[in-house]
Amino acid sequence: MRTDSIATYEKLAALRGQDRTLQLQHLGAQLGYTDPAALVRQIQQIIEDTETPRWRGLGARGGSNTGATAPNP
Repeated sequence: MRTDSIATYEKLAALRGQDRTLQLQHLGAQLGYTDPAALVRQIQQIIEDTETPRWRGLGARGGSNTGATAPNP
């Protein structure tokens, strides 16, 4: 069941990413950008640069933490 949950979560994350990209391209076109895809790339880079890695805080959610230990920064 856990494996199915992880696979479902990953699929949902991919679909959210696709939806985000489409919405940003649409917004860029509405704002008059001649290259809406460039706007999307810039925003996605900002998200990547400012996102917390998924492995941080996983043990704090009360779930079992049986995976590899994350290095201390």
